[in-house]
Amino acid sequence: MQPGDVVLLHDPQTAGLAQGLRDRGACVVWRCHVGLDERNEWTREAWGFLRELVDPAQACIFSREEFVPDWVDRRWLRIIPPSLDPFSPKNADMVDEEVEKLAHREGLVVEGAPLPTDARAVLQVSRWDRLKDMAGVMDAFAEHLEELPPDVHLVLAGPEASGVADDPEASEVLAECRERWRSLPSRARERTHLVAIPMDDLDENARIVNALQRWSTVVVQKSLAEGFGLTVTEPMWKGKPVVASAVGGIRDQIEHGVSGLLLDDPRDGAELAAALASLLTDADRCTSMGRAAHLRVRDQYLADRHLTQYVELFAQLIDADEA
Repeated sequence: MQPGDVVLLHDPQTAGLAQGLRDRGACVVWRCHVGLDERNEWTREAWGFLRELVDPAQACIFSREEFVPDWVDRRWLRIIPPSLDPFSPKNADMVDEEVEKLAHREGLVVEGAPLPTDARAVLQVSRWDRLKDMAGVMDAFAEHLEELPPDVHLVLAGPEASGVADDPEASEVLAECRERWRSLPSRARERTHLVAIPMDDLDENARIVNALQRWSTVVVQKSLAEGFGLTVTEPMWKGKPVVASAVGGIRDQIEHGVSGLLLDDPRDGAELAAALASLLTDADRCTSMGRAAHLRVRDQYLADRHLTQYVELFAQLIDADEA
């Protein structure tokens, strides 16, 4: 690193580097992807701890205005959401044959029958994290099975738990989900599938996620809390209607009733089932909402738009540092 270089630090784990980098002459920008919509004693305590570490940064970038603590200097604050890369393995176009091959790859399903080839799928892709509420999606599907068309299956997909080093609860949560699946009534078990995607080849992992999202009919993200939620952006880009909790950055992405459906209460299984049924029984609505979702991402969440915002901020920082 040379004096005058711009260094972009991401999230709380890196905040302690800000002072040392400033001492070496760097222009430091701290980028925060996490936060909660409402303040409470825990968020105040966390920001109180981080403030001393973040203060040396000359500028801050947040995904949402609602996440920004009061002490951040608004002159050097920018709101820039995460970006989707349409050319990455997780988002690049795929031919139908590749989608079918990857979505039905042998060994992906850890509970349930192999994924069906002649049925529609409701999919949630996320980490095995309690805040993503995979178990809640499974319960809602099982409890309201009769309200959904008989050809609809549920697929819950996450990374192979042993391959996620920074998520110590993953194995425990996956085990809980597997146990929950085994306790479902037989009719629900027959239409519910738990998928663990290998992590030994990250490009292949991304391609499998891509295929599952393209293969599905409707995508769900029933998070109890969320920073931004690229697992919503990704299927929207692929033209899929998304039913998701009205939390965090999901609220920014989905225009309710236009480019997806928002759940007011992420813990309400009946609300989730009703939203799914409204799409799965109306093919035209499903298609038009998916098309609007793709356009929403194209216009708001691709990297070229955000790159311009970064370049403008970095140029202002360099000019101020040289003045």
